[in-house]
Formats: sequence, structure tokens, C-alpha cells
Amino acid sequence: TTPVAIASMPTTGLVTVKGQVAEIYGNKFVLQDSSGRALVETGRAGEGGKLVAKDEPVTVQGRFDDGFLRASFVVHADGRAEAIGPVGPPPPPHGGPRAWFKP
Repeated sequence: TTPVAIASMPTTGLVTVKGQVAEIYGNKFVLQDSSGRALVETGRAGEGGKLVAKDEPVTVQGRFDDGFLRASFVVHADGRAEAIGPVGPPPPPHGGPRAWFKP
């Protein structure tokens, strides 16, 4: 999809944004463009802070949900693409501890 400005991201749904890595916090990083900043969640792929580098330009595609951009793909300036997680919406809840019981 075509990248949009961080300030104009929809509140939910699939989105692509392009910017510069401003800060890294474990498996999360702050992506910044001229319009604002977004917190990007990378899950296990980003643990250890080695997925992206501070000040690196990247494009992120994922789902914006609950104040986080949950990354599905991170594309680096050299064109290298990292698949991070699922593209679709999160799976539905399992229904609690008794979901397996069917009377």
C-alpha cells in the first residue's frame, strides 16, 4: 500500500508509514516523520533491539490498533524486507477457560 503520514493514520486497520527510527525500546520503536510519531510493536522479531537502528529510514506496514502500529513488515532503505507478523486482524479470543466444554 502507499505510505501515509503518521498524523493521518486511520485509528484502526491496515496502514503503511514511512519515516525514521527515533528511539528503540526492546521490541518496540518510535517511527517519526515530518507529521508526527508512532510507536511500532514488532513482537519477538524485534527483541534485543537489532531489527532496526536509531536514525535508520524504514517503511512499516501493519495494523494500527490500541495505540500501537503492530508491524507485519519492515522494509529497510536498502530494500531488504523483514516479515514480522500476520497481516490480518488479531485472532478472536478463545472464549475463556471453559471454551472447550460443550454440554
